[in-house]
Amino acid sequence: MPEMAQPSDADQVPPPGRPVIGSSESSSATLLRSVWRGLSRAPPRALRPTAGAGAPSYNICDRASGRWHQTWVDDAGLLLQLEGSLQDRAMTLQGRVPGGGGAEQLHRITWTPRDDGTIRQLWEQSDDAGRTWSVAFDGRYVRRP
Repeated sequence: MPEMAQPSDADQVPPPGRPVIGSSESSSATLLRSVWRGLSRAPPRALRPTAGAGAPSYNICDRASGRWHQTWVDDAGLLLQLEGSLQDRAMTLQGRVPGGGGAEQLHRITWTPRDDGTIRQLWEQSDDAGRTWSVAFDGRYVRRP
């Protein structure tokens, strides 16, 4: 079973000097639950919970296929479902949500282990079917003591 490059029992933090914006807890080797907090810069603009609310995600490895899946929801009824796998040292999951005017918005999240023991989370989105990508969130996971 491929191991997800996302630490369990960790906090999600944006660049240094900004507050913790989420936390992760593992239930097993193949299930990870994260919760975003209702802060102004995270998660990406298309998927933002109201202030003070939480937006949970569930990451699970499908035993049959060996692929990872994430389901992300918020209190406004937004749903993002991602799928992917471990490639080299990074876990990359992709998915899509309805965008404005009937177009779809693509989302790609990559978790990459760093030498300092943290894990970088890069969340990108595309409004043009993946031709160009913009950074929606660039943060890191730090293990809790």
